[in-house]
Amino acid sequence: MNWLEIKTSRSKCAHIKKNILFYGVSSMSVLLLLFCVMYDIGIRKYPNLPYIHVSNDYIGMIFGGLCSVATLGSALQSIIIGAHSNKILGFPVREVINFSAEKFNVRHTVCFSLLAVIIAIPALALNFCSTVTIITVIVLVHMTYSGVHIWKLLSDSNYENTVVNIEIETRGTKNPDFFFNTWFSELQDAIQKNDAPRQDTYIELIKVVVDKCDEAGVDTSNLLSKYLTTTFSTACYNLGFVPAYQKVLCLNAPRVQIKADLDTIVSKHIETIRYCPESSIQNYRIANTVDHILDSLEVENFTKKRYVLNFYDAVIENSIISEKTRYQIIDSILQKLCYLRDQNSGDMRGKILLYIAKYSIFENENDEERKKVLILVLNNLFNENRYSRENCYFSVVAQLFRGIYFYCVYETETLSPVYRENLAKLYNYGENGKNNFKVTLSTLVNQNTSVIIEWLTNDAVNHNGQLNIFEYFPANFYCKNAIWEQGTLLRFAFLVYSIFGYRFYLFPAAKIVQDEKADISLKRGICTQLVAMSNSEFKLNDDSQAALRQMQTFLGCKKIIPNQYFVENFKFFNAKLSELTTKQNEAVLEETSDNIQRLSSELETMLSSLKSFKFNSQIPLEKSQHFKIQPSLRTIKANDIKYAAREKLDELKFILNEIINDTLRPEEVDFNLSGIKKLLVLLGQDTYHFKNYVYIDDLAITKEIRNTNEYRELEEVLSAIPYNESCELNNYIFLKQKSIEFNFSIIDYHLDPPTEEQCQDYINGFKVAEGKYRIDGIIQDFAEAMKYVQKNYRSESSEICIATNITRDSGFVVTFR
Repeated sequence: MNWLEIKTSRSKCAHIKKNILFYGVSSMSVLLLLFCVMYDIGIRKYPNLPYIHVSNDYIGMIFGGLCSVATLGSALQSIIIGAHSNKILGFPVREVINFSAEKFNVRHTVCFSLLAVIIAIPALALNFCSTVTIITVIVLVHMTYSGVHIWKLLSDSNYENTVVNIEIETRGTKNPDFFFNTWFSELQDAIQKNDAPRQDTYIELIKVVVDKCDEAGVDTSNLLSKYLTTTFSTACYNLGFVPAYQKVLCLNAPRVQIKADLDTIVSKHIETIRYCPESSIQNYRIANTVDHILDSLEVENFTKKRYVLNFYDAVIENSIISEKTRYQIIDSILQKLCYLRDQNSGDMRGKILLYIAKYSIFENENDEERKKVLILVLNNLFNENRYSRENCYFSVVAQLFRGIYFYCVYETETLSPVYRENLAKLYNYGENGKNNFKVTLSTLVNQNTSVIIEWLTNDAVNHNGQLNIFEYFPANFYCKNAIWEQGTLLRFAFLVYSIFGYRFYLFPAAKIVQDEKADISLKRGICTQLVAMSNSEFKLNDDSQAALRQMQTFLGCKKIIPNQYFVENFKFFNAKLSELTTKQNEAVLEETSDNIQRLSSELETMLSSLKSFKFNSQIPLEKSQHFKIQPSLRTIKANDIKYAAREKLDELKFILNEIINDTLRPEEVDFNLSGIKKLLVLLGQDTYHFKNYVYIDDLAITKEIRNTNEYRELEEVLSAIPYNESCELNNYIFLKQKSIEFNFSIIDYHLDPPTEEQCQDYINGFKVAEGKYRIDGIIQDFAEAMKYVQKNYRSESSEICIATNITRDSGFVVTFR
């Protein structure tokens, strides 16, 4: 329980006691007054009643004293309250005195005094001495009590808090704007005067009202947003962005507790920078703000990134300040972002730098602006990380290099040749920096080639299919060819390594391929992508050679790379691909026990996809037809049973079509009047409920025939037969049944090692050069290919029995000449 809750609890008890006292004194005063009136009347009628004798001037003096006390007391209290300059928790005393917790305030006193004088006048006229006396006493007691109460209100801080807390209880949920208007104003004043205790006091008071409204279901979000917008801006100027965010927007809470739109409030504040004049833009302390956001602001990284980029955009799009000032501020922002350390916020700073590079360099139509931003980025990267060995620094340099290359070489759909040509020049563009040293992107790449190559390789290997931040989608492009996908990234890394690091023998991805703990599918994917770049002699194929020459031209590199480097690499990855494929397939073979039962179960789950055929297990199989499927080679795959089931489903459809074709009688029909008459006769012999062909729509039927009565009659007959539009049927059929139903059973299923003849016939279809074969992406000679197919392929043979509800009398098949 915080201090506000304790004081609120105490204030409720004090309020109850005060009400009891007030109503008790009021009731007693009324009773005394009535008693005195009755006593004065009684003395007139009964002179023997005891009384105190007073002089004739007494009643006049008492009445004069009453008027003096009533008027002077009311006036004095009004003057004291009006002249008091101190505030009670932000409210003026004259306002607090009217709170519901106050029963003795100036308004009550003035009304009470005036009423007392009015009542005393007829009592004076009737010479009711006791009545005038008791009225005077009551007024005097009231003035004394209210005076003490006012003194207590002005001098006792606990009592002041009690009065305000009771007002929160009674008006907080009904009129929160009454409190927000005062307390946010006081909070701004406390912020401007750097009075931390006052700031905390008003923030706590605001939170109390917000909590009360939340408990009562009162929505204060719009009201809070209105006050927070102005207060947050004031706090940013005086306290800084991060303290203002935590203290004002979050109301001193570790997590946001209010239901206001904080992002909109922050955006409005940052938006003012976009139109800020040069005379006051330094007051925003933007570079320090960016630094504090990244290191101290307790929000999600995504929110940090958005805030920093908003600050950057607001500065670079400010057309009011001079160009010199604009780039000075951008330079200071980039200096903070280029301080790249793996600890704390290094990775986040790097990501924000890359977003700035994307929008201000790679996708910027303003050539001068992108050059200036590039120079600032490169100089700050060099100055802040000259002796750095931090991974996040190498990551940024590698991604800048890869990004500019991909935009220049691969974004042919979205960027014009002229734009890409100008962008390519930026790789070697630079200006002398603070140390009179010309920094270019090529300089940073050449200084750190080994770690950059390693980073590019690891990033390509670990690519999980997520959209890269550099993927470029112009406004008028709904879709385009994928560029930032694993194959392209891996091939790029290999070509870079080929140019800068071929002396180190094997491409770094070899370490991952040799890692026993790495995922086998990942390793196979790496090998497949790299082997695809080679020809049958394990040298670069034509496309890869063209890509290598293109990269050398871009880098300005003329070195000749020995073919032996490519041969050694491609042979290594080719051998690994063969080894990994065999290993993965052997693991699959170990799980292929109980093939028939698993295959049947998997096949039955796929039968629901059929539209023309309906599986019915109730059809007896005693008179079913048996079909032997021709043996065929297929590779061993993960989820092998599912793969086999899909093949069996296609075989079932083929067999069912053969059964229909062999069972139903054929009826030859021409596209003339005799053909129409024949079809009318055939359909008129019985009732048909299934068709997959609308004969009358055929374009071979002439206009004259369409105008005949027979055509119109056939049109009416055909419209009454349900149409099945599935393409699973190979013939045009009319059936009396409503559906084609079948039942089946797999009698035999085998995956046997292939014979030499089967292997030889199979590999002949993958010949790429004399004595060379590329099977599953792996380049092999004849003996290796034979051995590979024998290990990784199986001869699939099966036998199926099928029964259907189709008989000779079920319908007919339409044939044509």
